[in-house]
Amino acid sequence: FNDDKTEFLITGNPQQRLKVSLPSLSVGDVPIAPTTDCRNLCVIIDNSMTMDKQVSAMCKSISFHLWNISKIRKCLTDSSAASLVHALISSRLDYCNSLLYKIPKFQIKRLQLLQNTAARIVTGTPKYHHITPVLKQLHWLPVESRIEDKILLMVYKSLTGTVPSYLCEVLRLNHPGRTLRSSDKPLLVVPKTNQCAGERTFAAVAGPRLWNELPASIRNRPTLDSFKTALETHLFIEDFDLNT
Repeated sequence: FNDDKTEFLITGNPQQRLKVSLPSLSVGDVPIAPTTDCRNLCVIIDNSMTMDKQVSAMCKSISFHLWNISKIRKCLTDSSAASLVHALISSRLDYCNSLLYKIPKFQIKRLQLLQNTAARIVTGTPKYHHITPVLKQLHWLPVESRIEDKILLMVYKSLTGTVPSYLCEVLRLNHPGRTLRSSDKPLLVVPKTNQCAGERTFAAVAGPRLWNELPASIRNRPTLDSFKTALETHLFIEDFDLNT
């Protein structure tokens, strides 16, 4: 361990954390003090697992890059502006975004407003024009759907064994007593949980629930590329009501 970079975090709701009194933790001869949040792989995790500080950090970084892009937008072609937004904005919205599943709606809205601003910059759409047709034109999934897309891709990779075994092992197949006509691949077991945080965990609820809600025609795709294409199309149709 690097003593200067080592810290520990006690997570749980406020009532749970009050039950734990641990002023320090010894690692070798070095006392390590607890912290209210820590950074791991550029993701800020707080002791309540709300991801509030992570969202705030994302908003700050994205806003900075949006401001810079807006200043040089007149010098860019449409394709160059789109490429710059994908490199600097979309990449930040998508990085480890599966951790943001089921966070409070107002936090998702903060990120969505930034994506809307990026779409306006790329297309030159005025500030107060309706943004949904613009996102549809750009074929951009909204922030919430991008989060679900990331989780479902991870589920597919887990079921096909293309990710490390520790991920594959956390999902349990629901083996019915009789053959189901609705699906060639079994659905996943959705464990019961009484905690709000449990609704957000990949293994316990988030992954299995989203996977089971997918049409069988998407779940049964033979390759990752075909699954990814079908999934994005499905989410796009749901977001923009293309069936109506």
